[in-house]
Amino acid sequence: MRVILTHMGLMINPQLGCSDVGKEIPEFHCAMGYCDVDDFNETKPEVFLKVRPDGVAFNKKAKVCAFLEFTRSRDSRDGTSEQPEWYTGADWSLHWAQDKDLKKNTRYTRHLEYIWWSSWKKGATWITAQYNFTVGVTGSAIEAAWEDRLSKIGVNNAKTCNVIRRQAIRKTLELSDVIS
Repeated sequence: MRVILTHMGLMINPQLGCSDVGKEIPEFHCAMGYCDVDDFNETKPEVFLKVRPDGVAFNKKAKVCAFLEFTRSRDSRDGTSEQPEWYTGADWSLHWAQDKDLKKNTRYTRHLEYIWWSSWKKGATWITAQYNFTVGVTGSAIEAAWEDRLSKIGVNNAKTCNVIRRQAIRKTLELSDVIS
């Protein structure tokens, strides 16, 4: 997170620790109504800054910062995912990849909000997003979802999209010891 903030100009020197940013993190959490200042100690901003997404894509000209997450999941719903309290829809039967995306999105929500909030406070608001690329353990993937997410980070060539998707699926299967 330190390197991301430094790249965006929101943190001056990642080697100096989190002096200014460390003071700003509790302020952000309080401003957003997540907690009271008293709930923070010296280690919490440090823990907040240690979070690291799988990848990051930047468009400095458009001021866009996108966290990239690559995951593998079961290719079917096993029924273990519980419906979150906030979900009020009638049907909780998500596709397995959508279910995995929902879980992944909650991991970095506050970090993306912090980037937006901190940049807004400094007068140079960045747009933040998270794009999940999910591969099933048997190598399946929702092509339309991959193409959509790749286009959002500027990859619009169909051939390039296919190459990236195939390489990511292959690497995921290799990491899962499915192929060697």
